[in-house]
Amino acid sequence: MRYVLGFLILVLFFCIVSCDSLFYYPKKEFSSKPIPPRQKELFVASSSGNRLHTFVFQPDNPKAVVLFFHGNSRNISYLYRTFFFLYESGYTYIVFDYSGYGKSEGAASRSSLYKDGIAMLNYAHQLAIESDLPLITLGQSLGGAVLSSSLDGFDSIDAISLIHLDCTFPSYRDVADYHGQFYVKIPIGSIVISDLYEPFRTYPKLRENSVLVSHCRQDTTVPYFLGQQIFSQIPTKEKEFWTFDCKHSAAFWKEENQQKLLDYYQEVLANSASGKNKIPGNLDL
Repeated sequence: MRYVLGFLILVLFFCIVSCDSLFYYPKKEFSSKPIPPRQKELFVASSSGNRLHTFVFQPDNPKAVVLFFHGNSRNISYLYRTFFFLYESGYTYIVFDYSGYGKSEGAASRSSLYKDGIAMLNYAHQLAIESDLPLITLGQSLGGAVLSSSLDGFDSIDAISLIHLDCTFPSYRDVADYHGQFYVKIPIGSIVISDLYEPFRTYPKLRENSVLVSHCRQDTTVPYFLGQQIFSQIPTKEKEFWTFDCKHSAAFWKEENQQKLLDYYQEVLANSASGKNKIPGNLDL
């Protein structure tokens, strides 16, 4: 019996390691489509031991610095486009690849992405200070989870004017449980997925920040109810929950939603500069 138990523990250990890797689908090859000129292209050192390939699109007279945490697949040569309209509308736009993605060094893991996130938060914060600009952080899908967990290790959360979490999740285990239900009848995520650096552990710290949670109602990759959970768990009064009729991460491909987001960012920055508080609420679009 002792040997059987030991074997099962060993199997479970390897399952946890391998199952966590299912969250990451990096692509090394760059897109064949041309990428607009970057004001900066550099490698940022992470405490993961890896250097992170980074684009900085910087317009004349920027309104703020936006740091974007992308989703779980491909690399920045594809994913910079997701919120490129922010740069086109006057924001300094930083997009980077996690360890193992694109030209970034190393391999993707829960631990390396957590450390990568902290490194990029520090980089963006320093750039915002040097430019005398507000800082906005934006995470989509997996990127929202990486952003949330990395904020726990970031020493200047109060310096962030807005935290925007789009189509993301509060727990890796919850996502695994949701998808696992279609194959088995037990909460497989709670059994085989690590609880290391779970995003929800950062939420209690967000007591003073402005936070925008946005989610697609028809999202079958990261279901809508997980966005609702995030919103309910964040304690700040300066929060809004936006919902859209769309599938996963598709809301801000529409120009009308892009404009609503631009107007909202501008409003938050104006209120932040004047010291006014926003009234929290929900917005169905």
